[in-house]
Amino acid sequence: ATAVSSSQINLSWTAPTNNGGSAITGYKIERSTDGGTTWSTIVSSTGSTATTYSDTGLAASTAYAYRVSAINSVGTSSPSNIASATTFSSSIAPSAPQNLQATPGNSQVSLSWQTPSSNGGSAITSYTINRGPTSGAEATIASVSGSTLSYTDTTSSNGITYYYTVTATNSVGDSPSSNEVSATPQQTIIYMQDTTASFGLSVYSGRQIQSEYVTSSSALVGKQIDTILVQLKKGGLPTGTVTVGVFNSDLSVKQAFGTADVSTLTTSYKSYTFAMTAPNTYQIQSGDRIGIKYTGGDSSNYAAIMTDQTNSFDGTNSYLMYYTTSWQSFTGVDLTMTLEQ
Repeated sequence: ATAVSSSQINLSWTAPTNNGGSAITGYKIERSTDGGTTWSTIVSSTGSTATTYSDTGLAASTAYAYRVSAINSVGTSSPSNIASATTFSSSIAPSAPQNLQATPGNSQVSLSWQTPSSNGGSAITSYTINRGPTSGAEATIASVSGSTLSYTDTTSSNGITYYYTVTATNSVGDSPSSNEVSATPQQTIIYMQDTTASFGLSVYSGRQIQSEYVTSSSALVGKQIDTILVQLKKGGLPTGTVTVGVFNSDLSVKQAFGTADVSTLTTSYKSYTFAMTAPNTYQIQSGDRIGIKYTGGDSSNYAAIMTDQTNSFDGTNSYLMYYTTSWQSFTGVDLTMTLEQ
């Protein structure tokens, strides 16, 4: 039992280890205001197998005790252990916003967070965003409405690390600060941007990888990247996982940038972005195979990636496909793909 305001207590419990040979159909919930001497039934049967309940409309500054019984087709079990909680005396300041996250961009930082676990019995009216040059030295830079859970700081400068916290406000006052996060904005550098779409090639168990091949003379060698953008779709009803990243000649994954459930891909080509977790980057090396891998499905149930048949970023034999048991190279072909940091 957990009080979340001056008028609400949330309950949770675990289903019985033995249902008596008949499925649980609901739960009976009882409440006591005298420490468990007398009980009143507030829910005769929940009518579901859910194991949570919110008791609302309660009096402030009041101690409540609860017990729960399981119901099946035979009858009602003996009560559970007793759980108690006391509603808040009145509205108080909210608890801290939760799970603040920061994502750096080009001269900006995008922030997102979750609502406090308790609003203190009064609706959240606003959130205050705080920023500082060092940890613990944050000052207010903006505020947003109580229904807004994100903010983009467009006053930040590239190459500088910023620290952020967020506080919540209700009619009583301000919450404690959220967890502190930091981010360093950076200008996006595009090392390869091929947006020409010719036609796609499938990837499946018999043709596991479609990739760009980085030759020793490639301008990409030595570049640091953290994001790969490709155009993907599915054909038929494939299942399993598609991996986008860098692969070795033995088909093993050298560096994964991300994965996708192939069944969730659209049936027409769509741009997908796969990014490493900041601040990680990958340094491109000679011999890298950058592209997509899918080892499931067949020629009727596959993933597919868009290619450009008009030019190649890397010269002769820039494109490699692993087909059946060997790598096959092609000239004048590359993936419709963007590599950036």
